[in-house]
Amino acid sequence: MNGFILYLLKVVLFHCICYLVYWIVLRKSNYFSLNRTYLLGTLLLAFIAPLVTLPLIILPAEQVIRDINISAGQFLEADSNYATNSPVQASNEDFAVFDIAVIVYFVGVLMLLLRSALSIRLILRIKRRGIENQGTSPTVITIKEPMSFSFVNAIVLQDSASHPVFLHEKCHVVGKHWLDLFITEVVCTFCWINPIVWLYRKSLKQQHEYLADDYVLHHGVSQEEYLTCLLNSLFYTDPVGPVHKFNSQSLKQRITMMTKEKFIRYPKLAYISIVPIVALLFLSFSGTKDPENSIDTTKVFVIDAGHGGNDAGAISRTGITEKQIALDLARLVHEIGKAKGLNIQLTRTGDETLSFKERLAFSSERKGEVFLSLHIGFDAKGTRKGIGMYVSEENIKYEESKRVASLLSNELSGIRELSHPELATFNAFVLKQNPAASAILEVGYLSDEQDLKFVTDPKSQRKIAEKIVSALTKY
Repeated sequence: MNGFILYLLKVVLFHCICYLVYWIVLRKSNYFSLNRTYLLGTLLLAFIAPLVTLPLIILPAEQVIRDINISAGQFLEADSNYATNSPVQASNEDFAVFDIAVIVYFVGVLMLLLRSALSIRLILRIKRRGIENQGTSPTVITIKEPMSFSFVNAIVLQDSASHPVFLHEKCHVVGKHWLDLFITEVVCTFCWINPIVWLYRKSLKQQHEYLADDYVLHHGVSQEEYLTCLLNSLFYTDPVGPVHKFNSQSLKQRITMMTKEKFIRYPKLAYISIVPIVALLFLSFSGTKDPENSIDTTKVFVIDAGHGGNDAGAISRTGITEKQIALDLARLVHEIGKAKGLNIQLTRTGDETLSFKERLAFSSERKGEVFLSLHIGFDAKGTRKGIGMYVSEENIKYEESKRVASLLSNELSGIRELSHPELATFNAFVLKQNPAASAILEVGYLSDEQDLKFVTDPKSQRKIAEKIVSALTKY
């Protein structure tokens, strides 16, 4: 869901920047067709850019490997029993505000859809009351009401309407301006919370009117005659909705554009300069991926919850065991990773006793690409805390193992409650004999009060699991 919200924010920002460019550079230009193309193009491009993924290789920073002292039994089995708890579930309280916002959004969409439906119904009723003129192209329908407008491929004229009015509405039909209207109506309906799309709709309709005015003047109608028609139409009561109305938009602006000379040099330079701006925006708002780091469902990630069964691992002063926290984290990694399309296999799903050989056999049988063993540390001296990561120099995929550790470090370093991850070499049996790229991840210390509070909190556990999955997706 966070990804969808980010997508919407990118769309809104893209619209804001592009419309600002239009307002500053193009708004007063009388190259109406180019303005129309720019507005419609950037309106739709904003929805496409965030969905496009471009290849970009970004390698994780190399981690410094240090030498540390690790007690011989830190990752060995011990005798203890601990009852298995149910996996941690995410709280729904955080979604309350979001749910309300979704309801408000859909209520707005339904109201706009109803408004559009009623408007189209009214337009069709007006057309049915009129008389269709035979042998005209496009279709012309004359009515008694004092209004003139075009709707899709039909022109609706007051029976006393003059020829300039017909030419004006004909331009809308021939130029397929109605298609722009329907596109903007759909966008405004489903993106009504974005105020910029409404400005886009208004500006597009304005460019349509400029085009139609220009069309009339280039078909033998004098400015004086045409201005008289525009002034006479001030009292028209045209319907609302996706229609082009002869008396729509500001007359002052339309008259200014009709009498304005076309400048050649400036507009061409303006439009040429906009192309790289839009291209840069498109690249900036497009997603990026590392071809080597993109999600590959054929890769198997083996997540090993350390200890289990008779081996409780580290035990806090209050009796909290390492084996249970490691299992809770492993389950969350499996749940979140599965939702993202990762193939994650757990060495244990319950309070089981597994030997090192059994864990290695599991990794080998599943043809694991990555083997990650989850642990929680304990330091009797109480001086150590935070995150520790270990790889073995004797592992046949030592370089790949360091890459896994680097990706994990980059992700987990964003958790401010835990100190920055440190990478060290340790020739543990499950690392050096493993055929997969292997690492041990030690998330916090049960001997440290702050670490203990953090790693036993359900929300914190989910945060840690999300960071682990994010690292795996980049491998």
